[in-house]
Amino acid sequence: MWRMVMAGVAGLVIGFPAQASEMDGSYLAVIGPSDLTNSRGERLRRPAQVLRQDRANVHRFGIRQEGDDIDPFFDRPEKRNEIDAMLGRGQITPEVGRAILAGDVSIFVRVYHNGEGTPAMDVILLR
Repeated sequence: MWRMVMAGVAGLVIGFPAQASEMDGSYLAVIGPSDLTNSRGERLRRPAQVLRQDRANVHRFGIRQEGDDIDPFFDRPEKRNEIDAMLGRGQITPEVGRAILAGDVSIFVRVYHNGEGTPAMDVILLR
């Protein structure tokens, strides 16, 4: 099944707008209920917060949904703290943002350095 997903993802990556960027890598994430609240149990209100909690769950707390990749980018807290700014320099549609906040979705995240050499990330919805 994941081969089919990855084949679809490859097609989606090709569909990203052309820009002067250097691809660092990508990962798949499944946004589950544990990703929608912070460590104090408070509901998260922005997609970047959910993405940051998802990566903290994977790397720090060992909480993974089936289909979550372990990425090489956000293993340290200071790197996860960059997600907000990286997302601001990248691409995420309002539809994808709403889906992330609702949870129970799979996403594809592309991490790269933009034309100015600063880290950025794009997020697309898989289901």
